[in-house]
Amino acid sequence: MVDLLDLLSDKNALAARLFYVDGLSYKEIRDILDIKITTVEGRLHKARTQLKNALREQYDRSAHKQLLLKLIVLAEGVYKMDAIRNRREFQS
Repeated sequence: MVDLLDLLSDKNALAARLFYVDGLSYKEIRDILDIKITTVEGRLHKARTQLKNALREQYDRSAHKQLLLKLIVLAEGVYKMDAIRNRREFQS
């Protein structure tokens, strides 16, 4: 299984890990990383956006895969029905 934080840039992943995994506050993250609170907010916002986009992309790929499989099954069914129909016409 892929660690979702691996999908993020290093700076955003570190901020997200400190906040979401370690449970640190914005002020604690600011002090550890020696950055402004607005930078912490920005990195967490970017992390959420990157994760949302990555998950959406994964969902879209999954949805396309499922649709393709349904189309293949439908095509196979049509092919089999045509083969049965052709056999019946040939036997008549």
